[in-house]
Amino acid sequence: MVAGLPFIIFGLFVHIGASRRFTGKLISSPVVGPGTVLFTGLAVGAWWGVLSLSAMGIFWLIPTILSIIAGLLLLSNILLRKSRSVRYKALTRMIAEGKITPALITDIPEIDPSSGGLIGTITVKFSDMGGVDRWVQKIGQWKRSDLPKTGDVATVLYDPQHPENVSTIWVGPQGSTTIADFTLWHS
Repeated sequence: MVAGLPFIIFGLFVHIGASRRFTGKLISSPVVGPGTVLFTGLAVGAWWGVLSLSAMGIFWLIPTILSIIAGLLLLSNILLRKSRSVRYKALTRMIAEGKITPALITDIPEIDPSSGGLIGTITVKFSDMGGVDRWVQKIGQWKRSDLPKTGDVATVLYDPQHPENVSTIWVGPQGSTTIADFTLWHS
């Protein structure tokens, strides 16, 4: 335990750093999340410990529960990847068929001076092709250097056939035109 805990903490920081480096986002893992890795390691260690006992008794429950948690976390990672794939395909379709228009940021939380960034909700106002003013809120993630402010200009990509459908609206920095641009602010 004394040797294992520092490795767990160090591994978590390495995983978070790799996530930020390879995906550009703090909470997006390139393969599986740290919880899956952690609980898989705990389950393997627990099975090793229990199987080395001469009399297992009720101790077999601990690795069984850890294995179930690891399996559920793996399943949730797979479903999250599938969901992101569907969102990427929808964004690809929207880039081809949607309408890009300028927007005004009407609300974004202020961050503490010691904070490195923000994971929060942004509210933007835009006018659709019919001249109707619309507001949309999206959850996004920004580094301190990229954080917009209330009153800044942004860009909205929406479905001109259904401008009220919030699930097909994407918000990006001013001048956004590509998939990469519109995924910058989405977590």
